[in-house]
Amino acid sequence: MPKAIWKRMALVMTCALLLVCGCAPQQATPSTSAQAPSPSPTPGPESGVLPLTLGTLPDTLDPAKASSQNDAIYCLQLFEGLTSVDAAGDIVPGIAQDWTISEDQLTWTFSLREANWSDGTPVTAQDFVYAWQRAADPGTQAQHAYLIRQFIKNGSEVNDGTLPVTDLGVQADGERTLVVTLKQPYAGFDAVVALPLFLPLRQDMVDSGDRWAREGESLLCNGPFVLDSWEKDRSLVLLKNSAYYAAETVLPQKLDFAMITDDQQALTAFTSRQILISRLYPIEKTGVLAQAGMLQRYPQISTAFLSFNCSAAPFDNTLVRKALALAIDREKLCSDALFGAVSPAGGYIPAGVRDLASGNDFRSDGGDLFPVDSEQAEASIQQAQQLLAQAGYPEGNGLPEIELIYLEDMNPAALQAVQAMWEDNLGLQVALVPKSLEAFSQARREGTFQVCLTGWAGDYGQPSEFFDLFLTDSVYNSAKWSNADYDSAIATAKETADAAAAMQAYHAAENILLEDAAISPLFFYNEQVLVDPAVQGLVVSPAGYHYYKFVSVE
Repeated sequence: MPKAIWKRMALVMTCALLLVCGCAPQQATPSTSAQAPSPSPTPGPESGVLPLTLGTLPDTLDPAKASSQNDAIYCLQLFEGLTSVDAAGDIVPGIAQDWTISEDQLTWTFSLREANWSDGTPVTAQDFVYAWQRAADPGTQAQHAYLIRQFIKNGSEVNDGTLPVTDLGVQADGERTLVVTLKQPYAGFDAVVALPLFLPLRQDMVDSGDRWAREGESLLCNGPFVLDSWEKDRSLVLLKNSAYYAAETVLPQKLDFAMITDDQQALTAFTSRQILISRLYPIEKTGVLAQAGMLQRYPQISTAFLSFNCSAAPFDNTLVRKALALAIDREKLCSDALFGAVSPAGGYIPAGVRDLASGNDFRSDGGDLFPVDSEQAEASIQQAQQLLAQAGYPEGNGLPEIELIYLEDMNPAALQAVQAMWEDNLGLQVALVPKSLEAFSQARREGTFQVCLTGWAGDYGQPSEFFDLFLTDSVYNSAKWSNADYDSAIATAKETADAAAAMQAYHAAENILLEDAAISPLFFYNEQVLVDPAVQGLVVSPAGYHYYKFVSVE
């Protein structure tokens, strides 16, 4: 379990800083640029066919073992969970037509609609029970089993192997009623069950071997599409599922995924209209593609931040941490070093995370806790200089060289910008130190670093999934930071069934975290996707999952 989470944290940063691809309901917003090419007049594909690329083809079509975002996207076209998303990106009933919540908010009872698998067999509550128990089974090594540990009664014990899977808090009450018992109240559980880990599976298919997942052989689907063909390292073709309960709402007749791993090749295929959607493109062309109306931006629930090692000098001094956090011009960092492909982080919690009490965006309600434009940054830099002097290091004098570690596979452009800002604004000496994934993870766990670049990506767009990282006893607390008021605020948020009180506690926790400068948020990641101007209806969730069933080509 810990190994999977450390890899997940590293993956967030690798995806964000390699920047080799455009890899809440939200509207796509274009970036800006100074010069733009003209869209190609080349004729598009035949009617009903959507040619596209995610870059890679799936490693597996097993929802429990989908380790990459691309794997998850493929699975979400083939399977549907209790809930799904509509054309606006909102969570709506999926296989569950409705549900009720007990007075103590611990028991969720889902009533399933009449829906079939692609072979005509009814989808039953037992299909969900089996899939969830399988995902919780430690022998499965499900990539996102932490979600079951976090939400479902006995999830941790089952995943640890101390209880049998039959003790997991999920039961079938007849063919079409699923009863789920949570370990604690959670008002946003309807969004959680839309995630790939909670998709149903047919036990007879899984018991037949793993070729259904590795090769698509005899794959049984209950989602909007079914598998037609899968040529390894070449293409994957999905067809509209005629057995899908809402087949009349599925617009594409065929999804034709090409494997393209070179960003320039992807752009060439896109501009010649061989493909109409691509997650892959040359990052340095972000501006011109956006101005041409070809690049769409979808804000993601993902934050890149610097963690300070609060357990060792000089970062055991709050003033030093605050000085470094305030000495960064986040707008300049995002626009100059990262081509405008990301957005300045005014806080820890990114846009797209929902405030369960107000229904608004958590970041909007909380406001910016750090400057997000260069004009505001000028004042914060002056404040940073004063704080560093108060800490006993005027103009950086007396402060030893600072080491900032990062994953060696990353593009260091963003960190080079931070390095220059700290040196120019505070007079510091900063060394950038690349490390392998193993060495990076070990340094974070053991606290043998000064500053490290890391990040976190949410799954279901709600604040709880971000805050546990910095609890005193969290094994993922790389900042080695402890604050009793923060721990108390998180406990309050978790224990109360009052959504307003919970959100108030979460906002307080964010203020404590950033006022104490355990971390320095840098930017929020955006999913940037090449989308042909004729394409309408692409839905991209705040977690970066694509839904193609509403796509039309005009």
